[in-house]
Amino acid sequence: EGLRLFQEGRHFDAYAAWKRGVDSLEGLGPPELAGKARRLMVALCNNAAQALLRCTDIEGASTERARVMAQRALALDPGNVKALFRRGSAYANARKWALARGDFEQILTVEPGNAAAVRELKKLEQAMSDEAVAELPPQERDPPATARMAKDEADR
Repeated sequence: EGLRLFQEGRHFDAYAAWKRGVDSLEGLGPPELAGKARRLMVALCNNAAQALLRCTDIEGASTERARVMAQRALALDPGNVKALFRRGSAYANARKWALARGDFEQILTVEPGNAAAVRELKKLEQAMSDEAVAELPPQERDPPATARMAKDEADR
């Protein structure tokens, strides 16, 4: 059901379907949550996180809620690349740059050629650079404008 809803673009409904699966497995203790059940729980959490990342119109869905679902997958499978990627994406959506970078870099230690992690790190660096420039005073953002202002001042 979740996959069909996701493919239809009904991302929050897909999340809800996958979350029901997570909830149904939640009552299992460590002995029962092993093998196939554990892998199923990790997959459900990963899928739910991916769906939430697409829900940018719902406050907190693509940030905190997606991070929580990815974190639940990582609690069961600490090196899970999909969960690391999804948590990193949630951190990036929340502008938590250092945490996002940590997750994407961790992926590259496990899978050095992971193109998606490399791409996200580049986007992350650009976003950090853009944010740093935006925080500068206007005259420092555009040095030619500063020079023009100084010339205009001198011509007065």
